[in-house]
Amino acid sequence: MTDDTESTSSGSEPPSLPPDATTGVGTSTSGASLVMIGGALVLGSWVIFELFVDGYVVGWPAVLLAIMAVTIPRANRSFIEKIAPVDAAMKAVGYLLGLFGIVLIATDLRFASSALDSAVEIIGALVAYAGYVAGFLGARSIDA
Repeated sequence: MTDDTESTSSGSEPPSLPPDATTGVGTSTSGASLVMIGGALVLGSWVIFELFVDGYVVGWPAVLLAIMAVTIPRANRSFIEKIAPVDAAMKAVGYLLGLFGIVLIATDLRFASSALDSAVEIIGALVAYAGYVAGFLGARSIDA
């Protein structure tokens, strides 16, 4: 009878490590996950309501920050750590996403009579606003 934890190879291989330790991918805090969800909501609003439906327009800085929010936690940690600690990078991306959200919400409110004149645009705006809020709240909960 063999033990499930034993390796069936010759024994010259190092002991197996958890997936996040070998690749640096797959671990994130709840705050970073919330920033990532916010980025996904902004990207979803951009893809659905700007590219396909041609309704609500999400600004390109928010789209770039949303792409960063989704990809930083899934990238190789050793590559990201050369630039900044992952938690600090996610905190910065979340706060910047919230900042651009405030600017875009203020712009939408200023031009509300012409900017949000259909139900599709309002739904797209609400999805993007939820992403901005989630990114900001996630950044607030990250300890970096």
